[in-house]
Amino acid sequence: MLDKQGVFSLLETHHIPYTLHEHAPIFTVAEGDALGEAFHKNSTRSLFLRDKKKHNYYLVSLPCHKKLDFAVLEAHIPSHRLSFASEADLEAMLGITTGAVNPLCILNDATKKVTMVFDRSLIGQEIGLHPMSNAATIVTGFDAILHLIQAAGHPVVLCEIS
Repeated sequence: MLDKQGVFSLLETHHIPYTLHEHAPIFTVAEGDALGEAFHKNSTRSLFLRDKKKHNYYLVSLPCHKKLDFAVLEAHIPSHRLSFASEADLEAMLGITTGAVNPLCILNDATKKVTMVFDRSLIGQEIGLHPMSNAATIVTGFDAILHLIQAAGHPVVLCEIS
């Protein structure tokens, strides 16, 4: 399972530049806003969702201040009636706990059952994400993160989700 140090090693192995910001644990976008740090404006938030029958799971990442419209998202994926996956599924499938969910968690999905969904507005941007810990944020290029996930063979959907 990829952990915080594993994220740093992965990025360094692939020559992906990043800036690390250590901070108090953040559980909500509002808590991140309260830090008043410039890096937070580029941060993403990631949500772990599932369909009603628990057949399909999605890790959805979007800019932290952008609202997720479930109806718009459902138009781009083969599932309807989405809801949040359980904490148990989050830990079992992505090896992470609430508060530290980030796009790189998908690399812990050995079965590749989870589909990664990114908001299209992230393309070409510098983004902030938690490196498997909500007590830190790394800022790096979205395109490099997307490439890592695709190179590992995980299904990815890029769409407008608001």
